[in-house]
Amino acid sequence: MTIIHDNEVTGLQVKTKDGDWISVEPSGSTFLVMAGDAFLACSNGRIHSPIHRVIATEAEKEKYSLAFFSFSGEIIQTPKELVDEAYSLLLKPFHNMDLLRLFSLDDVQKYIDFISQAKCRA
Repeated sequence: MTIIHDNEVTGLQVKTKDGDWISVEPSGSTFLVMAGDAFLACSNGRIHSPIHRVIATEAEKEKYSLAFFSFSGEIIQTPKELVDEAYSLLLKPFHNMDLLRLFSLDDVQKYIDFISQAKCRA
């Protein structure tokens, strides 16, 4: 999960389903919450992590970023309550720590491949 307070500085963009990038308008009084990849499994495909980026802007204020990753070391899997005739099991269970190891690699393609495999039907 990502929690963002933009300090009224522009630059955050989110990719739409159509592949377009849209800018997120900053607001000094709000926090933006974005789901992480594990939410895809926890919600059986109902919650997706957004593809996002931060572009350099000529802002009058400085922009700071801090990344903090928290992992439980557990297997990520869809709760049985979210699997039924309307929503068949979407993702195979995967070990949460495997995501952490992939984040530490320089090869981002390995992370993309892992998520793609995890998104295969069980």
